[in-house]
Amino acid sequence: MAQGIKVLIIEDDPEIRRYFDDIINALFHEKVDCTFATNIEEARELFEHLLGEGLNMIFVDACLNSNQPNSMPLISHFRLRYQGPIFAMSCNQHYIYPLLRAGCGDSCAKVELPRAIDKYLRCEAGLF
Repeated sequence: MAQGIKVLIIEDDPEIRRYFDDIINALFHEKVDCTFATNIEEARELFEHLLGEGLNMIFVDACLNSNQPNSMPLISHFRLRYQGPIFAMSCNQHYIYPLLRAGCGDSCAKVELPRAIDKYLRCEAGLF
């Protein structure tokens, strides 16, 4: 297992998860340890586990197994015990706003997820 930063990515689309896994492994190797959740229940369980291990970042898709934003209660749950970065993600920009209101501190297009991780790594290293 990687010894890098711990990232929880909540995404229900298997192709997008595969893309994230491939590109993160190619770009960051051992610097990033990603855990993927595919639904709200799994995300809650993994969050509890990763919180005890030093969770560094969370990325949340707006619509989990739904065509409408439904991850806002999950984000509110995270914010009760986690003050680190939570990014809202969606292919539909209008779906981002409810997630920001629920507690996400930032948003990124799904294709920009690796850039957000890189920026975090650089900030941790004092490069920004």
